[in-house]
Amino acid sequence: LTSGSITDCENKGEIRGGNISPLTANAYIGGLVGHGYYISAKGLTNRGKVYGAGYDTSFTGGIFGECQFNDSASELNNYSPIYGPEINVIEYYDDPMAFIGGIAGVMAEQYDVKLTDVNNYADITGATFTGEHLGINKMHIGGLAGSCYVTEVRNASNTGKILATPVYNVIEEAYVGGLFGILSAAAVDCTNDGEVHLDFKRGTI
Repeated sequence: LTSGSITDCENKGEIRGGNISPLTANAYIGGLVGHGYYISAKGLTNRGKVYGAGYDTSFTGGIFGECQFNDSASELNNYSPIYGPEINVIEYYDDPMAFIGGIAGVMAEQYDVKLTDVNNYADITGATFTGEHLGINKMHIGGLAGSCYVTEVRNASNTGKILATPVYNVIEEAYVGGLFGILSAAAVDCTNDGEVHLDFKRGTI
């Protein structure tokens, strides 16, 4: 979705990234929008499970895989579990990254953007990395977004568990939070009531 708006939409179906070609660098998997650029959003809800996919860089979220707003966004809610991808690292890409969140893998802004009334009510499970060509594997995971770069976040909450425990090879860097893995914004009236589980050599909560 490019240069538009999305309002009062809901997903109730299960979303699976499926098998993605090793030559596909980035994967954008969202309950409503895979990749939103220069958009505004209001009244969006996800009620279906979302499963990520990818080889190099993967973006997985309940509403958006990745989004860049040009206007304020509000009333974004996720009620269903989100699962990060299992990334089979191959020789084409040595340093894979995964961004996972209840609302979006990554949220960013084009101009002065405020996010309000943004909530996640379901568990978020991180990515796993496998393969023989493992580099510096990085994961950003949060109840709302793996990474968020906007002006202000207001009235935001998470009640789901954040499960950042890999099954296979160890991830070298992990940024894990109840609300955001990484946040560059003013936060006002934001709460986390969900458990955060982290099991890595190196990571940040």
